[in-house]
Amino acid sequence: MTTRTEVQNNGVRRRSLASLVGLVAVLSMVTGCGCSATPPPVHSDPTVAVIRHVVAEANTFGGGGNPFSRVVIAPKRLNGTNLSSSTKAAINAQLRDLGRIEVSTAKIRDGEAAIRVGAVVQTARGVKIEADLYCGNVCGQSATFTLARGAGGGWRVTGTTGAISVS
Repeated sequence: MTTRTEVQNNGVRRRSLASLVGLVAVLSMVTGCGCSATPPPVHSDPTVAVIRHVVAEANTFGGGGNPFSRVVIAPKRLNGTNLSSSTKAAINAQLRDLGRIEVSTAKIRDGEAAIRVGAVVQTARGVKIEADLYCGNVCGQSATFTLARGAGGGWRVTGTTGAISVS
């Protein structure tokens, strides 16, 4: 005959075993997900950080990566000044993982997008840059993004300021 103490001990062992199995399952999911395997990109140029954000996160399709087959970046800023050669080089080097992104005056076709960026404006907390995305007659957005230096020394988008328009 089994005593009450033996039944209680078996129950504790089962709960402990179940807890251990659950902990192992959670740890295997976390370590297997690759969540921390690739650190976020560090952008040496705030314009590049804004372009990545608009293409991969703040696009009109809800983020989650680049939904466009090609992205054309205008070689002139919204104020008419040219993108610097260092900004163009940073776009080519730091956005390769997002697919076909080029600085060009080429027209876009269905499934493609065009981006124009504004001047880099200094603020008390970092910088702000306006960016316009055009991806069709009823597909686009315009916003002014705020940026700050990240832990790795590069620029990261921290939010928006002012009006946001989406079509």
